[in-house]
Amino acid sequence: MISPSFSIILINILIILFAYFWLYPKSVQDDLNRLMKYDLLVSVMAILIAGVLFEDKDIAFSLIGTNTNWFWFSLLTYFILETPFMLWYLNRYDMWKKF
Repeated sequence: MISPSFSIILINILIILFAYFWLYPKSVQDDLNRLMKYDLLVSVMAILIAGVLFEDKDIAFSLIGTNTNWFWFSLLTYFILETPFMLWYLNRYDMWKKF
């Protein structure tokens, strides 16, 4: 059986891979405003999936030695996992000059 922490991390990784290797190249390309909107929707989707799975369960998720609930664990691990992909995408489409 997969642990709850691993389930959330796996969901986050799959959503990030889908977003950065299929959705964003097809729908966003180098439009920074569209990237921000799509990224907000995708990250909310990841949190909603975690909520559906773990909202009513009393499970403590351990993150850097601190116990958190499903929401904070999902949000923080999503952004930690997303950071290298975001940096890669911004470099690939030369979007740094648009900030």
